Amino acid sequence: MPANDNLNLLKITNFNRAIIYWSVEENDVAFQPCSPADQQAKDAQGSLQAPECYGDPSKEEYDPVVADTWSYGAVLFFMATGGEKTGPYDATRQSSNLEEEVQGAVKAVAGIVEPAGKELLGGLLKTNAGERIPHGFIGKSEWFEKAKKVS
Repeated sequence: MPANDNLNLLKITNFNRAIIYWSVEENDVAFQPCSPADQQAKDAQGSLQAPECYGDPSKEEYDPVVADTWSYGAVLFFMATGGEKTGPYDATRQSSNLEEEVQGAVKAVAGIVEPAGKELLGGLLKTNAGERIPHGFIGKSEWFEKAKKVS
């Protein structure tokens, strides 16, 4: 590919935590048990995984589809920062206000990502899974609509 080509290529790899989360018996998404909370700081990619993926595996579980929406936002965040930041928060330390930390990181990409993109990132990276943009709305965002016109 020529050096002056403006195409951005992304290859997503490392699916060692990939799961099949459809329950044929229930004909619905199979919620997954959380990974132990103390595992989050040990995971090299902890901040790319949704915060709700960590907790008490004996009594807490999460919706993997909603968690994947977070991970999608985290990958976009990683791309927007040129890989300077692994994810939108530091998983190796305890945060007094994780939502504030994450949204602050999203605001920090202001010079790189246009406002509609920042709005999408902010919605994808909500720490409360119930407030996160549903995956079906991602392609309908203003940012994506604009990108479709460009390509």
